Amino acid sequence: MSIAIISDVHANLEAFQAVLRDIDHVRKRYNITELHCLGDMINYGPNPHECLVHVKDYCTPGRVLRGNHDEAASNEHSPLVQEFSPIPAQALRWTLTKITDEEKKYLASLPVRHVQDGVAEVHGAFCTPKICKKLTGYDNFPLEQRVDYLTMSLYCAEFNPSNVELCFDSLRAANCTVCFVGHTQVAEGWMQSIKKLRQPTNFSLGHFEKEYVLPLKKDFRYLFDVGAVGQPRDHDPRASYCIYTGDLLINRRVDYDCTFTMKKIIDAKLPKELAIRLAYGR
Repeated sequence: MSIAIISDVHANLEAFQAVLRDIDHVRKRYNITELHCLGDMINYGPNPHECLVHVKDYCTPGRVLRGNHDEAASNEHSPLVQEFSPIPAQALRWTLTKITDEEKKYLASLPVRHVQDGVAEVHGAFCTPKICKKLTGYDNFPLEQRVDYLTMSLYCAEFNPSNVELCFDSLRAANCTVCFVGHTQVAEGWMQSIKKLRQPTNFSLGHFEKEYVLPLKKDFRYLFDVGAVGQPRDHDPRASYCIYTGDLLINRRVDYDCTFTMKKIIDAKLPKELAIRLAYGR
């Protein structure tokens, strides 16, 4: 059994549909039996309702997580709303007019993490209570509600590479060997020896290749950012997703008609920056 893992659809229907077609294309080759989503299904793009319908129709029940944009859309009083800069805040106001109250309840009902058989899935960060205290200084921080969002930027190597080690500390404490994240919208990974516990090594997931296959070593822990379906930010405009077989990690990049999506964003009078960045994968 293998799983396909997507993240950050961001209401980009054309990219999402292209990825779904690609998953069907390689389903038999990799024996894909489940589709997991790490969150941020909405905001930025022009089709939030349609993308939520696709998530419900195609993703494995219980394997869809709540991202920070999903959280903001489901709860207008969420502290995350206050953290949005003007462009995502404007897009969120538009998005809220396009989704139903039932869809907001659906987003609110989603978990923020999933852990099973040594594999962790979160939107932005994976923290155990002990590591959470190390990050925040609080003994009783509401871990399941907020930590995955409040600490996620700390795990971006671009900002503070040393904090990636905290994720591996949490994985070790939770007896997990693999963790999948989204949020940064950059397809990349880190690995750390289980025995020697040296600083994690960062690597790209086959940048600009159609498919990159990474054999997984039994004596290493891994952190994988699966990239973004709907708004990649690693200078590759193609949609990104991953497949996990247990022995292999496969990153696939999928072409789609981003110019059509760009026109829809502009026609909807969403911020034009959200359209322009699709063409550059940034």
